[in-house]
Amino acid sequence: MCTFVVVAVVLPVAIHRSVDDYRARIWYPSLTAAAAAPAPAPSSIGPVTYRLSYARDVRPIGNGFILTADDAVTAYDGQSGVARWRATGFGSTAAGAPHHVEVAWRDRNDVAGVVVLFLGGAVVALDGSTGDVIWRRQHDGTVTAAAGGIDALGMTVFTADDSSDRTRFYSLDPASGHVRWTRPTDCSDPTLVPGTPGQFAYGCGMTPKVIDAHTGKTTDMPGKYNPPEAGSDVYVYEQSDAPYAEGTPATTAVIQVLDPGGQVVDEIHGARPMSRADNGLLLVYSSEGAWLMRNYRTHQSHPVQVDARNGVNHVRTTWLKGGLVVATELDHSGRIQLIDGPAQVPTSTESPCRGGTDVQDLYTVAGAIVVTCYGGQLFGLVSDSR
Repeated sequence: MCTFVVVAVVLPVAIHRSVDDYRARIWYPSLTAAAAAPAPAPSSIGPVTYRLSYARDVRPIGNGFILTADDAVTAYDGQSGVARWRATGFGSTAAGAPHHVEVAWRDRNDVAGVVVLFLGGAVVALDGSTGDVIWRRQHDGTVTAAAGGIDALGMTVFTADDSSDRTRFYSLDPASGHVRWTRPTDCSDPTLVPGTPGQFAYGCGMTPKVIDAHTGKTTDMPGKYNPPEAGSDVYVYEQSDAPYAEGTPATTAVIQVLDPGGQVVDEIHGARPMSRADNGLLLVYSSEGAWLMRNYRTHQSHPVQVDARNGVNHVRTTWLKGGLVVATELDHSGRIQLIDGPAQVPTSTESPCRGGTDVQDLYTVAGAIVVTCYGGQLFGLVSDSR
């Protein structure tokens, strides 16, 4: 009787694990590519070289960018717009659960990156350049939040049981998928977004936090609920008690620039941030109606010219190697500007969004500036200048 009981318990567990392992092995990308060095990031705005249609999201990664759809991820070369690899057919693997796509980088020197597919009960990581599967993981429960960044990949998993830790936070190594640490979390559906290298920005409750992806150390950040926006090396928090009048910040508004440890390294009064912080620079708009390029390392601001005739609430930006590209959403004048120095007249080019459509967003990818337009059109602007 004892022998029978042991066998009766072990066999279902073994079968369950075999089914999970089988499901993890059966899916592979439908198209892969040979590894290749990505083209350098552009330093100027070039002419339109290609046009694509896209269904959902654009993510810079690898040799250019990926486009996601309901049941597919396709990677494109940024310089040519040609498809490099494709992953399809994983909707049925998710067994009805919604899938999710994130991107991450193994470390600061990783140029290929990692495309991570969160499927029903599985996580599959693909090399950003080739599309090859580099690791897989199984998990129980439902992924309620996920984020990837440089040397950071995290997810929260909700398990519908009666345990006190039924929602857990997992920090994974983007290179291998190994669990760096895990712990219970109080929120079943928290806010989880990329942080600075090696960190997550996290919202669960009133006080936002940043979390070390290696150690799990948590640092409180200013504000309520929503974590501050991460830049290349700092976080930017905007404090304003008064609503904007036509996009102009109140004189009491304050921008705080914080290092990864939560220490304030710069403050700008009477201004609002208008770009992501990047290697010491931040575009801001002042309460006096002036556009300023702020160096948060030297605490100095310089005036710059920005043509935002449709209002500052609709500005889109992306950083290049040598400047900042600016476009105004819903601006029917259709100009895309490059700010590459204090007090200089920005160079500009006609927007590819024509026929009554407007700029939706801007991205800097390997070899190109990518412009997306309302209506599902994407254009690659490729310059000879690298």
